[in-house]
Amino acid sequence: MIKKNVLFLFIIFCFVLTSDALSQTLAPDFELQDLYGNIVKLSDYRGKNVLLYFWAIYCPSCRNYLDKLNELYPKWQADKITFLSINIYESKQRNIDFAKKNPINYPVLLDNNSQVAISFDIVGIPTFVAVNKEGEIIYRRNYLPSDLKDLFQNNKNQKNAI
Repeated sequence: MIKKNVLFLFIIFCFVLTSDALSQTLAPDFELQDLYGNIVKLSDYRGKNVLLYFWAIYCPSCRNYLDKLNELYPKWQADKITFLSINIYESKQRNIDFAKKNPINYPVLLDNNSQVAISFDIVGIPTFVAVNKEGEIIYRRNYLPSDLKDLFQNNKNQKNAI
């Protein structure tokens, strides 16, 4: 009887490990406005690697990334990586006023009611989420990946979460 119970637990354990290793979390689709009123949908970028950056103006750590992101944005474009920043909680006018004083060279999308952040399970900001060409979340952390191009190239069957 003990052997059967141990065997049963072992089979369940292996099933859980296998199913978790093979599963990828699909990024939820969203539709948000940018600062110019254009509608941006994540599904429009299927087939491309995308880095999402969830942030807010009131967050000092988020503001500390501004210069680095402005510097990296052209490199990411050359590497065919789409970068979308998603401001949560704050109004369009507050973002426009902030961008006048602090140049932002990349797209800023507005998640005023934080529904997109909630759908991505964002629990703190800043948070970076990498979505591969298949629409799978392969990275979710509160810091910028050290080598984004390498992350996208070497992500097969890999899932990193907070």
